[in-house]
Amino acid sequence: MTCDPAPTGKDKLERAFVATLRLAGACEVLAVFAAIMPADWMRATHHALRLGAHPDLPLFGYLARSASLMWAMHGALVWFLASDVRRFLPVLHFNAWLTLLLGFALLGIDIVEHMPTWWIASEGTIVIVTGAWFLYAARRVAKSQRDG
Repeated sequence: MTCDPAPTGKDKLERAFVATLRLAGACEVLAVFAAIMPADWMRATHHALRLGAHPDLPLFGYLARSASLMWAMHGALVWFLASDVRRFLPVLHFNAWLTLLLGFALLGIDIVEHMPTWWIASEGTIVIVTGAWFLYAARRVAKSQRDG
């Protein structure tokens, strides 16, 4: 009978990195439902979120649905990258920077577009914190790889 050694700090960090990548990926994949929801549901959601009058314009529906599909596609990619963080580390590092930049961009867009305060306070902030964590974790995993 053999006993596996207790996980080291770097093993725990790598597992936490994988877990958060999968969580983020799974949350983003759920956006596919917004892409396929009936227009009536989209209007009801818009109203429930108190976002003002829902513009019944083809461009609005197109942008909402295509953005949702892009989020879902990105989520699927992040989930896939989590399958082997050491192998995909350069891509994960690049994705971490993009996520961080996206968070700041979303914060700016939310302010310029006069989104509700709760939206401004949550969306960009969550993406910034996620990007910062991904960047930190990717750097630590890379360092542990170099250190052996």
